[in-house]
Amino acid sequence: MHTDGLRVEPIHDSGIWVETSENVRVSHCVVSDNVNGFEISNSDDIVLSHNEAFNNTVGIASLLLPDIFDVRAGAKRFVFSNNYIHDNNRPNTARPGSILATVPAGVGILHLGVDESLMTGNRIENNDFFGIAIADYCVVVDGTPFACGVDPTTSPEFIEDQAAMFNQVTGNVLINNGTNPDPHPFMGAAADLSLVTGGEEGLTNCYADNDYLTSFSTFFLAPGSPIPPGFLPPCP
Repeated sequence: MHTDGLRVEPIHDSGIWVETSENVRVSHCVVSDNVNGFEISNSDDIVLSHNEAFNNTVGIASLLLPDIFDVRAGAKRFVFSNNYIHDNNRPNTARPGSILATVPAGVGILHLGVDESLMTGNRIENNDFFGIAIADYCVVVDGTPFACGVDPTTSPEFIEDQAAMFNQVTGNVLINNGTNPDPHPFMGAAADLSLVTGGEEGLTNCYADNDYLTSFSTFFLAPGSPIPPGFLPPCP
């Protein structure tokens, strides 16, 4: 499947949404004034290239979600290349009480629980909270009604797969992201590049040749771990 050349605006959910799919290419599209500009969830082998996303709450949301895990388990091999993701600071107008409503405004790319993906050649600027954030699902929802083990859709099989692993972030330009986050439990992680993980599996993600100013990472490892604050694992 190939989507080419669309212009989408506005909606209180996702402008272009790819769900439980495989082998989809989305290119040369413009999305604005949505909660998620682009959303890709529980899918495999998806390419987003040469698109523009602006004035959304989140430019690109790439997600592994528990409520559709029984429809398609896993989310792998996304490629985001040569996209322009900027000024995604629109207030979140998602349905109150939904998991989408918990996402802060000001996110360029939110890559949540997805594996084996590549983000390269993108220009990401003026997003108030995150430029690119890679995170484990269970870490992000901890302390909310959607917490793993509390939300009944978070099955043991989902929890086993929820960590974001083996993603590569290379050759991107990130400018002025994370400089004005709204109050939020993760506002301390605001940065051009952020990695939030629950364990050593986070070290399988890697970063190389990005042009950026600020980074944040946290690894919930055993006390005395040698990993310094702000460390982003380099690509081999």
